[in-house]
Amino acid sequence: MPIEISIDAGPDAGRHFRINSTSFEARFGRQPGCHAVINDPSWDGVIRIDVSQARIRVTNEMKTPIYFDNEVFAPTEQKVWYEGMVLQPTADTSLRLQVVPSDPDADEDEDLQAFEEIVDRGTPKGERKKQFQYGVILLCVPLIVLLFFLADSPDTDDDKSPERVREEYVRVRNTLRETDSDPKYGNTSKAIRPLLDDARYFEQWNRPAEALDRYLKARAEIQTSLGRPAPILDIDVPDSIRDSLAFVSERIVKLSPRVRYRRS
Repeated sequence: MPIEISIDAGPDAGRHFRINSTSFEARFGRQPGCHAVINDPSWDGVIRIDVSQARIRVTNEMKTPIYFDNEVFAPTEQKVWYEGMVLQPTADTSLRLQVVPSDPDADEDEDLQAFEEIVDRGTPKGERKKQFQYGVILLCVPLIVLLFFLADSPDTDDDKSPERVREEYVRVRNTLRETDSDPKYGNTSKAIRPLLDDARYFEQWNRPAEALDRYLKARAEIQTSLGRPAPILDIDVPDSIRDSLAFVSERIVKLSPRVRYRRS
């Protein structure tokens, strides 16, 4: 499953890089020998990204502290980089990590580069195949319209795309951070964020049992802070806690059948 690193802000905003290997080290910096040569003049040093055994780690080889997930990231320090987390090496430049599905239109025998810059995001690798597919789709428009109007519940979990689930995870995680200073629920917020990160990591790499374990622990942590089911309706419960419980419960429902099936 490819790893995509996007530059969201700074002189290089809009550039996207993809790591197609499950074991690779990429270096981002201003030096010509780096895999990704950055144009930000205030970038002083190298950011090293290691992909190994489906785990992504980032090392700060800059000369000064930077910011990672809104926290100080000291020189020589290494951290695990989860999807949605933002790395800010300079005041202007920020990078975001995303795990993307493999291209279903790519030829199976295609020799993918381990590291590549996506020059034209509007032209997928399987563009020639898609041109034919679009013609077929146009012939099926009446059927598609009919199915659209017959759909009763387009927002069910079964219909949620991986992108939709990822967006919900990022939103929940970001709102939880705002609860860190809450005297009653701050510790809960800090405790469940790493569990959500691990759960999403295991989900993306098709390890449902481990993902389910983390979601169950996150739910237990939330329920412990609430004391009993009733307080979830209390007005003093932050929206971040409510949303987190809803997201976690939804993922548990989704993953439980898969885990039972694999164990049977």
